[in-house]
Amino acid sequence: MKKTKLILIILIWISGLFDLITFFLGNHTFEANPLYLLSKSYILLLGFKFIVLAGVTYLIMFYKPKKRQIWAFMLCFIGVYTIIAQCIGGYSNLQVQHEIATNPQGEIVPMEQQKAMLNYSLVFGVIILYFPMLMSFLSFWVFERIYL
Repeated sequence: MKKTKLILIILIWISGLFDLITFFLGNHTFEANPLYLLSKSYILLLGFKFIVLAGVTYLIMFYKPKKRQIWAFMLCFIGVYTIIAQCIGGYSNLQVQHEIATNPQGEIVPMEQQKAMLNYSLVFGVIILYFPMLMSFLSFWVFERIYL
């Protein structure tokens, strides 16, 4: 139980660091995160990410289900979803860097804010549409190992 919790938390933080490192090493001209697009603040984005990761870590580590197991399962689902979303975010940051490195300077033009937010929504829409079964399966597997 504790081993599975620890592995889940370590994976959450590793995927978070992967996303964060690829973000800071990259070119922010092409960033599509709505929080960054609306605020243009690295500190706000970093603070939000840290608060979310710390909150998820705290809840996974210390939440003890009483009568209903649904909230414990939801925490496992949030943990698995966080790992997947951060890995996809880090991978997309690497893809942007590759595109910038392999194409001439004038050929890649940053998207305007509205189009970037639409594309960001579509990417996560695909995740929500096509991966819920996989995420639910993985989340239930983690939940089962921790709480049952």
